[in-house]
Amino acid sequence: MCKLYILCSEQLSQQPHYDYGLRAVKSVLVMAGGLKRANPTLQEDLVLIRALRDSNQPKFLADDIPLFQAIILDLFPGVEIPPNDYGEFMVSMQEELTLAHLQHVPGIMNKIIQVQAWHTSGEVAFKHKILRMCLLKTSLFYLLLYPFYCDI
Repeated sequence: MCKLYILCSEQLSQQPHYDYGLRAVKSVLVMAGGLKRANPTLQEDLVLIRALRDSNQPKFLADDIPLFQAIILDLFPGVEIPPNDYGEFMVSMQEELTLAHLQHVPGIMNKIIQVQAWHTSGEVAFKHKILRMCLLKTSLFYLLLYPFYCDI
């Protein structure tokens, strides 16, 4: 994990919201613990790769994402990383997009999935920073909160 952050700090662009310190390490460990508890049969290297990917990739710029994925593949050679299954959540998200009269753009759908992962990770400080940074400027905030407002 430390090697990943060293390589990221050297190879990715320098952005003020990129964090490779202890806060990032703690975030990955918290997410990895949640993933392992949710999937006890999943191999530990896959748990770590998913936690590294899911906690870091959402904050990277589009130009840095391929570099980050290449770094992960270099650090874990030969490991097949299966995609996450978002079955029921994906169906609900598509229904909410349709109800809001929004197009099903893959980039927006990926960002909604990433925000949902942050929401369930338990990292309040990280979530607050991300919400302040991007969600209030987009319709993602509405899409994530719309079902809660309907239940009130």
